[in-house]
Amino acid sequence: MVLAPGPVTGFRLVGTERALIVSGAFGSPSKASYDGVRGWLRNLRWNGRRLTARAFVSNVLDQRLAHHFAFGRGDITQALRELCEWLGREPLTAAEDGA
Repeated sequence: MVLAPGPVTGFRLVGTERALIVSGAFGSPSKASYDGVRGWLRNLRWNGRRLTARAFVSNVLDQRLAHHFAFGRGDITQALRELCEWLGREPLTAAEDGA
């Protein structure tokens, strides 16, 4: 399955006190790829902060996060920040350069 193009937001609860909020946009599904559920995510943001793909991956690895996130259509970063407030969870911050 190729994911439809357009803005998306990813979310993952991390431990008992934190949460990951990422957003971006899936691009054109015409680019060749492997079989399975897939999409090319661009315009990456980590809790609203723009990151390069390299910095994004570095932050996922450096913070030892699982690489599976739940994605929903649209940019709902603000709503997820409010959810984190209600749940007493701290959204993860990204390192400037991904290190």
